Amino acid sequence: MKILRGNLRMCLDELGLVLAAVLAGPVIGGIIQYFISRASEESVGGIMTLLSLMLGAVCLLFMGIFTTSFHFQMMVEMGRTRKEFMVNRLIISWIMAIAFYALSFVVYIAEKSWYRVLEMDFGILFKPVCMLGIIFVITGTGAICEAVIIRFGSRAKIVLWCLWMVMCLAPTQLVNRIDWIETTVAGKNIIQFLAGLDATQWSMLGMVCGLVFYVACFLIYRKQEA
Repeated sequence: MKILRGNLRMCLDELGLVLAAVLAGPVIGGIIQYFISRASEESVGGIMTLLSLMLGAVCLLFMGIFTTSFHFQMMVEMGRTRKEFMVNRLIISWIMAIAFYALSFVVYIAEKSWYRVLEMDFGILFKPVCMLGIIFVITGTGAICEAVIIRFGSRAKIVLWCLWMVMCLAPTQLVNRIDWIETTVAGKNIIQFLAGLDATQWSMLGMVCGLVFYVACFLIYRKQEA
């Protein structure tokens, strides 16, 4: 019982940090909008909402990665299997994702009421289909990262950190080479395919990716238990 209480307390602490990251969005976004309005005498609404979603998602992912070993050890001491650990972490991740999404929606409503007209309106991200697609991607990515860390240990964290840096730098490199990519047949077809997807189709693609990550996690844990 003591171990269970400790686990629940840590999960609540993690949820508090994720929600704090979401609330940091309006603060940072407000500062950015203030300087933009002073420089151009125009208001740029939408930054607060975007930062709230981004900071919440990134915090949730990193929180799961850096606390995986601790939670796994807690579950082992409670006599749970790896599959039970996976289900437990997925439930907690979904609860946290829904919580930070709900708080981000409050930020969106507040920002929209303040600016009346948002130059960058991210309201479409709060539609049920889009919300599900994004949550599937976030929780699925977190789940596969946790499974890899449990399977390969600290080495996996180094690899994941390198992948994160590549993901941060890749968009800039792609933009710089977009003209060259469009000259290739494969690149042109990929760009046309992605550009033709609407919000619903992107959301469905996110759900599929999330489910693929779930299945991959299940197979990793099952192989370890075999």
